[in-house]
Amino acid sequence: MLMFGRRYRARGLAATAMLAATLLLAAGCAPKKPSAPAGPARPAQGVQESAAPRLAPVPAMSPEVGALVRQALEGGDMAGAIEGLTRLAAEAEPSLAVEARFRRVQLMLLAGDERAPAEAASLLAAYPDEPLVPYLRLWLAQWAEARQDDAAVLREARAALAHPKLTREVADHAAALGSAAARRSADEAAARWFLEMAGKPFFPDDQREAWLREAAARASLTLMELLRGEGMLSGGLLPKELGRRFLLHAARMRLMTGDMAAVRTIADWLAADFPGSPEASQAAEWAGGQVRQARIGVLLPLSGRYARFGREALRGMRLAMDALGDDEVMLRIADTGGDASRCADAWREVVAAEARVVIGPLLPACTEAILPLMRAAEGSNVPVIALAGGAELASRSPALFVHALGLPTQAGFMARRAWREGSRRVVVLEADTPSARREADAFAQTFVALGGEVADRVSLPAHGVDYRAALREMRMRTDDEELLAMLDEELSLFIAMPDMEIRMPVNFDGVYLALSGRRVALLAGQLAYVDVRDVPLYGTSRWQDGHLLDDRGRYLSRALFSDVPFPNSDAPDVRRFAAAWRGLWAGEQPGKLAGIGYDTVLIAALLAGRLGLDGQGIMAALKDENGFPGLTGHVRFDENGMGRKTFKLFGVRRGRIVPVD
Repeated sequence: MLMFGRRYRARGLAATAMLAATLLLAAGCAPKKPSAPAGPARPAQGVQESAAPRLAPVPAMSPEVGALVRQALEGGDMAGAIEGLTRLAAEAEPSLAVEARFRRVQLMLLAGDERAPAEAASLLAAYPDEPLVPYLRLWLAQWAEARQDDAAVLREARAALAHPKLTREVADHAAALGSAAARRSADEAAARWFLEMAGKPFFPDDQREAWLREAAARASLTLMELLRGEGMLSGGLLPKELGRRFLLHAARMRLMTGDMAAVRTIADWLAADFPGSPEASQAAEWAGGQVRQARIGVLLPLSGRYARFGREALRGMRLAMDALGDDEVMLRIADTGGDASRCADAWREVVAAEARVVIGPLLPACTEAILPLMRAAEGSNVPVIALAGGAELASRSPALFVHALGLPTQAGFMARRAWREGSRRVVVLEADTPSARREADAFAQTFVALGGEVADRVSLPAHGVDYRAALREMRMRTDDEELLAMLDEELSLFIAMPDMEIRMPVNFDGVYLALSGRRVALLAGQLAYVDVRDVPLYGTSRWQDGHLLDDRGRYLSRALFSDVPFPNSDAPDVRRFAAAWRGLWAGEQPGKLAGIGYDTVLIAALLAGRLGLDGQGIMAALKDENGFPGLTGHVRFDENGMGRKTFKLFGVRRGRIVPVD
């Protein structure tokens, strides 16, 4: 156990062992057996243990093998460790020899030894039921990923996930590796992978639902018809309830893009395969709806200091309009000038033009300015989808919804993720800037609302370098006072001797960093210096400043941060957007605001156009629990109107930023 130093008077040499045992018991943990997992395992939060099959326990590592693995991974002596494992495999008793052989291949794969895959194949043939087989399959998937062989990644990840000795950590890592490879693969291979993942009951329900949506986005009508014919959607690949949901997701995505012929086809399949189901009824309603032109008001700063942001969002909206057709969407655009005093006039202008729904404003101050008008009788029936703001703003009017990618939105997402990961007591570190404080506020508020505790919150100078003093003080403030009192009592029993440093265990289980990537890279090492190790670090796309790997990712193996892959995703819909963008604005790269503008127009057009809704009907439909797919990620508006985005998660593995979900 790694503990932060405080100095006490010790009274006997025997105190060291006794105090170590006392600390371990008081902290509610036991000494860890040496292990070398593929990466940080995620707790199985959200999995229904009573309904899902139990996964196998992590296989114990023998002391002899553990010492050699640490010699390679921590001591840097890969060759010496492989030699030691080779000798152990030849001379040890059978069970230890087999363990040594598996771990030897692990190190060979890590070292890039081209002989390793052949040796791995021999082990798999000789010991198919060995508990380390799923791990070996995972190591082979990692080997294939390093060589950009996505087909091999999918093959090995599937094999790992199908093994009866599968553990939670292997399941999570194999799913992440395979999903990343699937996103780079052809549509059919991707759709099949995500359907397989959705059908595995040992993953959390929300993750399986996200995989269903990804499968629906990549599956063609031809593939869906083939899967139906094979019985894969009604008990084969998926249980019936998930097969119905998959088809409904597919229908909803086609509905949003205006492909009504596909919607009618999927509705017919649902009626034939799952008659009387809610999904069949919903799809039939969509297929039979009368399409009308959606009149959408747009409030954006097209002049003034924020004009470039407004123009970027408007370009995304115009691409959505082009994709849907002029007969489906009419945009009534008003320039707010980035000035709150002009927002009220802009809002009146688009409402007078009979806009059924309003997109914007882009600035929270402008949204504040129109709130009194929205509460008045003439404005209460016109829903507004603002493109910035947080939950506090969204809750101030039943007609106001917030669809944003801002850092506070991501921070709330990460708070919910940290809670699901098992964090219950966290420390928040933030830069001394208004933006970072708003982000930290959003994380802390969401985390506390879930039932968690913020043990300490530290504001760090934005231009500092050495934060060790502040981190030491944070450690002192978060120490377990009951444990300290117990230590005093224990130490008083022993004879006095020179000062001995006792290291206190970390009394929190997560750290949120509202900091730039440069500062995170710097802080990670300084946190380790004050013995904050093996604790998850959480953050947002603020980390994506190009400097997160300045220290080659040292101390970031348990880091997790949110972002959206747009506009750099290989997904077909993003590729189509990028091609259309280049055709109009060659030489300029789309930003995330363009994506959020595009997605919001599709949502508004769906509700006010293809579904023919008005006022309260649009407000109710915006809160549909199924949410809305989009280029920038799936969004679901909660009871207060705040858009809860499904962001992608990224981590650091072997000095690279990689998707981990």
